[in-house]
Amino acid sequence: MRNMILIFPFLLVSLGLMGCAGPMTGPTMGSALLAPLTADSKPPVISGFFGPGLARYGDPIGFYIAAEDPNNDMLRVAVVITQVGYGSYETDWTYLNGDHQGRFKGYLQWNTSSRHGPIPEWTRVTVKISVLDKTGLESNEVVIPLTFVYNAVGYAPPPAPFDQRDVPRLGYIHIDLFNPFRDGNDDGHIWLRGIP
Repeated sequence: MRNMILIFPFLLVSLGLMGCAGPMTGPTMGSALLAPLTADSKPPVISGFFGPGLARYGDPIGFYIAAEDPNNDMLRVAVVITQVGYGSYETDWTYLNGDHQGRFKGYLQWNTSSRHGPIPEWTRVTVKISVLDKTGLESNEVVIPLTFVYNAVGYAPPPAPFDQRDVPRLGYIHIDLFNPFRDGNDDGHIWLRGIP
């Protein structure tokens, strides 16, 4: 027990001195990965995109993007989802492999069923996608409004240049939507804000 009492304060002081007192997220995480900016640094450009405007909740859906970077140093794709009645979710990052640092076309797959349970029909979200390079420069942001329904949806095939068979999946979107009218572990009851 005495050893534990001596080790604990030492551990706290060590963590404080090393700057590891919290998780490495947000700007701290991003700045640890960035390369220095140079005079000829230019941001990536998203040259094409496509996504459905209507989707059945629970279906896997794809968001297609094409981007290029004159400096050949694209690093990651940022996806921010904002849900009406809930707000914005934490940014989801997909890191690009070396083949995609200069130019790419591909899609991000979102498996829309949520571990938090169902969401109301006609739930609206906005999907914002951008690409960041190794210096932290961000591309233009594309915005795709999306509404969820429970009936089957006929998805339109993606247009050119995404209509080829060679369009790879870049990664997955790891965001689970919440039902804004459900409040935590409530034994399956639905609560309207302020009204049980």
